[in-house]
Amino acid sequence: MKDLAYYKRLPYTRRIRLEDDDAGPYFVAFVEELNGVEADGASALEALSHLADAFEDYIQAMLGWGDRIPEPISWPGPDYDPPAVARLTRAVGKGEVDRISDSTVKQQEPEFEFA
Repeated sequence: MKDLAYYKRLPYTRRIRLEDDDAGPYFVAFVEELNGVEADGASALEALSHLADAFEDYIQAMLGWGDRIPEPISWPGPDYDPPAVARLTRAVGKGEVDRISDSTVKQQEPEFEFA
C-alpha cells in the first residue's frame, strides 16, 4: 500500500523562486507535480522547511480522502535514491549556499530546483 513514506521517497521536482512585493523579498517553494503545494519563507531554507510540512499535509489529506496522488513523470522505481542537487540563481547569497549541506551546487537561471 502506498503511504506517506512511499510518496516522500519519490523524486518530486521542488522549485524555489525569489519574490519581491510590497512586503519585501521572500522565497516561494513549490512542488511542480502537485498543484497547490507551496510554501514561503524569509530564506530559501525556511521556504523548503515549510514546503516539507505542506507536502506531508497534502499527501496525508489525499490519502485520507482516497484521492489519486500524482507521481513524478520520470519515476525509475521504489529503490531509486536520487543525488542531492541544487541549482541556484545569482539572487541567493553566499550564506544561503553555505547552509545547503550535502548538495552539489550548480548555477542555473532563472529558478532554483531541488531534486
